[in-house]
Amino acid sequence: MSDWGEADLRGADFTGARLHYADFSFANLTSVNFSGAYLEGADFTNANVRGANFDGAVLKCILEDGTNRLSDAINVQILSVGSCFD
Repeated sequence: MSDWGEADLRGADFTGARLHYADFSFANLTSVNFSGAYLEGADFTNANVRGANFDGAVLKCILEDGTNRLSDAINVQILSVGSCFD
């Protein structure tokens, strides 16, 4: 697990990164590139994702609270939100 909670990551490039259960809570993710990233279990609670690019990213079992408005990001396709148990 990676902890980027409350970090300012504006413009960062996570293309193709494997970020299982990464903590992005309260982070500034403005214009971050998550293209092709694997984000299973990532926590986006209260994160700013305006303009972030999720093209081809796997967003499975992510956590969000609705205030971060993933709809402000681009190319988002969420497989599931909330708790997931296999």
